[in-house]
Amino acid sequence: MVRVTAGRFRGRRLAGPDGVWMRPTGDRVKQCIYNVLQDMVPGARVADLFSGTGNLGIEAWSRGASRVLLVDNAPRALALIARNVSLLGDGPEIEVIADDAVSWLRALAPRAVDLVLADPPYAAGLEEALLEALPAPAPEWFVLQHGKEWRLQQPPPGYVLWRSKRFGTTGVEFLRREEEEEEP
Repeated sequence: MVRVTAGRFRGRRLAGPDGVWMRPTGDRVKQCIYNVLQDMVPGARVADLFSGTGNLGIEAWSRGASRVLLVDNAPRALALIARNVSLLGDGPEIEVIADDAVSWLRALAPRAVDLVLADPPYAAGLEEALLEALPAPAPEWFVLQHGKEWRLQQPPPGYVLWRSKRFGTTGVEFLRREEEEEEP
């Protein structure tokens, strides 16, 4: 079952995948992500890459994000995202984007979003491509879910590893933009 865990849509069930072609982020991992980022989400511009059901981005919308971009290119995922957004009511603060997540991130205008949530298919090996695609200057936060075998060798330029969590077969890396030094 996929559901919203907090905010204005708390407890609302979302449509999930039929079969095993997709792995939506589970409640435990989602709650960890939002516990870490709780003060950052209200008013933030959020991008949910490899959105799948829209689960992570809809959670941000429920928790007060000012704008949410749900990015996926799989037709079945786009249909699920559209269904879930319509269950909650369309709004100007949420947009579904049919595009390849890595290409979309590479073309993202610097600082067009504050927070990027990425949950690529674990077997696809897209973690490094996502890290390399981050625009400069970078969004304030980049949160990457991955399979337990993958390890972050070093944060991409402009980022520091702020926190790392493990949940069974899932790892989550919280990368925060390095503080810029002010000129005297």
